[in-house]
Amino acid sequence: FKFHDTPHQFRMAFLNEMQKYSCVVRSLFVAKRSLPDQFRKMKSWEFYGFFMVQLLDRLPVGELGNTILVLDEFGPLKITLRAVREPLRQLSLWGGKTPLLKRIAFRRSQSEAMIQVADMCGGTIYHWLTTGEDTYYRFIKNKTLIWEYRPTK
Repeated sequence: FKFHDTPHQFRMAFLNEMQKYSCVVRSLFVAKRSLPDQFRKMKSWEFYGFFMVQLLDRLPVGELGNTILVLDEFGPLKITLRAVREPLRQLSLWGGKTPLLKRIAFRRSQSEAMIQVADMCGGTIYHWLTTGEDTYYRFIKNKTLIWEYRPTK
């Protein structure tokens, strides 16, 4: 599933079914147009890595713990992994004596159901944030915490 490629009736059925499950959705909203020029010069995998780490850094203490982080394949795998690991090390989320992540893995979204769920949730949140219309978002609102990235904070 991909939110933007999924017809309305399937989105509704998927999101309705999701209400039955105990899960949490964490999201970081980035207004790309408001970012300083340094972000426009980043390679796509550096951008992805930077903001993935920004999201992880905002998680409540204890939400991560010996976790295997599974990410959608994006960009050259070794370079993308390096782009994610380095800022994680700087925030003490990777490596060190008490890492919060056990392992980082990349998977293709076509074969990983939870990546598809994350894509549907991300698309739902994006749709709500950009249009203000909550037809889809109301299904996951009670499971969701959204942060907005601001370069000055």
